[in-house]
Amino acid sequence: MCIEKQLILLEGTINGDTLPYGDIISDIDLIQFGDGEGFGCLLECSYNVIWKFYARNDWSRANEKVGTPILSIVADTNNDDELDAIEDKAANFGTDGYIIGQKGDVHELLERKSDNFHITFKDNILLCNDEISKAINGQTGTTEAVPFVGSGEVMERTMDDFTIARLQNIVDEMKENVFPFLIKKGFNLEGYEFDYPRLVKERERKIKGISTPTNVKEKEPEPTK
Repeated sequence: MCIEKQLILLEGTINGDTLPYGDIISDIDLIQFGDGEGFGCLLECSYNVIWKFYARNDWSRANEKVGTPILSIVADTNNDDELDAIEDKAANFGTDGYIIGQKGDVHELLERKSDNFHITFKDNILLCNDEISKAINGQTGTTEAVPFVGSGEVMERTMDDFTIARLQNIVDEMKENVFPFLIKKGFNLEGYEFDYPRLVKERERKIKGISTPTNVKEKEPEPTK
């Protein structure tokens, strides 16, 4: 399914055979949210997810190269069979790498001298985590330990604002798109509405002029009739 182009991919590739459904989307009981032109914050997050993935891979590869020992063997023979036997022993020795050379050869393992070489990878991962948190919740304080209570409360209020906005967006989509679609399909929805208890409470607070408390944890929002 290629939603942004309103196509069903018959061969699994965008260049293969496709079945367009844009003109018959209602006839086949499909409903689409958004215009298909953008992916919202998920697109922004995807870059950081990819960079984080590569940072962790590079970190693992660096640990593999630097953190595991390399077996160095100096062989006093040019016989191919003897060299093969030595290589078999080296391969079964239990290390991830080995070097077999001749007498007179000079082997030098060039490795990082710092014990903190991993920091560059770790910093990249933490930066990606922060960027994803900002895109989803508008802040990073609710996912990490915050040293100052005031900063923590500000960040929690920011997350609440983001959460309430998303809930309101869902309610709007239900009222503007889903309900009309279901009514068109023959469902009797007279007297029904879709809302969240948290949004109802938030509207009541605004009407009464009461600010939203930051230290009160509410239950997870559930759709109501």
